[in-house]
Parts: sequence; structure tokens; C-alpha cells
Amino acid sequence: MGIDKTYFILKERFFWDGMYSDTVNYVTSCISCCQYKRKPHQKQAYGQTPIPTKPGDFISIDIVGPVRPNNYVLTVLDHFSKHAELFPISNIQAPTIARKIIQYIATFGRPGMILSDLGTQFTANIFKQITNMTGIALHHTISRNPKANGQSDRINTSLKTTILSLTDQKVDFDLAVAVHKSFYNGTKHRSHGFTPDIVHFGRNLSLIFDTITAPIETPLLTEEGYTNTLLSSLQALQQQIRTNLEKQQDKQQARLNSNLTQRAPKVGDVVYTLNGNQFRPKFDGPFEVIKKPNKHTCIIRELDNPQAPEVKVNSHKLKLSCRRFDYLTTNGPNQSEAQTARRGPVPRPRLL
Repeated sequence: MGIDKTYFILKERFFWDGMYSDTVNYVTSCISCCQYKRKPHQKQAYGQTPIPTKPGDFISIDIVGPVRPNNYVLTVLDHFSKHAELFPISNIQAPTIARKIIQYIATFGRPGMILSDLGTQFTANIFKQITNMTGIALHHTISRNPKANGQSDRINTSLKTTILSLTDQKVDFDLAVAVHKSFYNGTKHRSHGFTPDIVHFGRNLSLIFDTITAPIETPLLTEEGYTNTLLSSLQALQQQIRTNLEKQQDKQQARLNSNLTQRAPKVGDVVYTLNGNQFRPKFDGPFEVIKKPNKHTCIIRELDNPQAPEVKVNSHKLKLSCRRFDYLTTNGPNQSEAQTARRGPVPRPRLL
């Protein structure tokens, strides 16, 4: 019924000191209410991902599919240039993903950091061995938190649309992926205002249909003049891009936080975790926050069960609750005498 309706029923029949605060505590700590009611839970402000300073500093990887039976795509996105490399694959096993990452490193160089979700392909030992041997920092997003890797998620959505539309026209799957990659990397990206190709390679690559149009004439330069011009242009370009990325991130941050309240769970809080299964309660719990590695991540454990496993979750997936007052806790008709004689307010009937 909620706090207000419960309090209305009680105050029409009883009264005691602190009746409203007891009602709030009892309803807020009700396990069934917390699990099934979709009451908006307060969230803290979203965090910001670090802005890299040059191509290759920071990439994210993800898997799209199956788009068609046994057809997947491994997406690798550079967070500075926004350049996307797409690998058509027939399975998503860890050895397959590891080979594609080695292929990417051999072509584009070793990235400084890789961000992925918690898929078994990315947490397997073979993948960890590759990143350890190459000195790549490997980071994972929190479970059920796609916003942490939102840039790859947006690419995945548009990629699916392109593949489905082209394969419906009898275009080969691998060719459909190549067409999408060509157009994505050859068109201006809204975050920094340039094409991913020119930021990543220092020049725009020809698109597929450029073979049937007049070639773009470029000025002739000596080798030394070309190198000096390219290096000075790239240095100015990268500085401009970083400024543009910072402005775009500030805009996105303001938009995401416009409807949020600054409320972060603390160590010791009772919380429930958002459950994405529509056939189960909307929230799982209760849990207790036992650690807080940073302001956007919590380590939780089943309430009052020290032997339960610890789970790392994003704070945005938590709904705050509270512990029930001891004098409001009963075990039904078989409660002990000590519980019956507990301290606390004594409800008295309201005289009409």
C-alpha cells in the first residue's frame, strides 16, 4: 500500500509516539515491497570516463550478435579518434576473440587500455594472458550497466540495422560489415566534429562508391614537406579534438544528471539490486553495502550473512532500504517471550 496509505489506516485506529517514523521504517524495510514495487530509486550522479590524449590510448571491445545464425561481429572502438574496427566471426569463444585482438594489435599497435564487459570471452585466462604479456591495462564494466560502455553500445545498434537491411538484400554478411565500417569511419563524428579516419590515420580513406566518382586531387608535396605538414597538422588536430571531446562530455554529463539526485549508498546501508528478468521480482535482496572502492561502485553481500559471497555492482543499480527497528520485528504467533516483552511504543486504540 505504501507509506501514506498504511499510515492513514493506522492513525484512524491507533496512536503512539513516533507512529509515523515507525510506519516509514516498517514499509521501507518490507522485503516484498522492496522486491516487487518499482518505486524510483535515488541515484547518484554519473561518472565520467577518462578522455584519452591520442589514438591508441583507450579502446573498448564488445560483441554484436548473433545478427544472423552463427554470425557475430567483434567491435573495437578507439575512444579518441572514434575509429571502429569490425571483425566478422562465426563464434564467440575466447580463443577466437584473442586471435582477433592480436590481429588488431599487429595492425594498429598496442593500446594502452581495453574496456570490456564481463563476458566469459573477456575474463578467460587466455585473454588475461595476452593483456599481461603486452602490458595492456584491462578493465571491465559492472554487470548490467551498459552505460559504462555506451559508445560501443551505440555502434552495435547501428551495426545491427545495417547488417539486417543489407543481408535482406542478399548481400554477404562479411561484405555488409565492411560497408558499415567504411561509412562509419568515413563520416563526421558528432563528438569531435571530424571523421574517425582523418583523426586515426591523418587522412580520409576512399569510400566504397568513390571508385565510380572523380578522384579527389591532392596537392603534390615533397617527402619532407609532407611529413612536416602532416605532423604539425595532426598535433593541432589532436588538441582541437580533445577540447571538443571535453565539451561533448560535459554536455552529456549535464543531460544525464539533470533528473538525478546526489544520493550515494554508504557502507552499512541496506540495498536491493535491480533485476532485469521480467519473470522475477524487480529487485533482488536485501543486501548490505560492505565496501565502497569508489563513489560509483559498491561491494555488497547478503544481509546478515557473513558467509555469503561478495558482489561488485554499480551504485546506479541499487535501491536504498533500511533495517527494521527491533521492536517492529516479530516472528508471528510463536515469538518468544523476550520478543513479546521488547521495548518500544505500545499501540493504543484511538477513541472515536
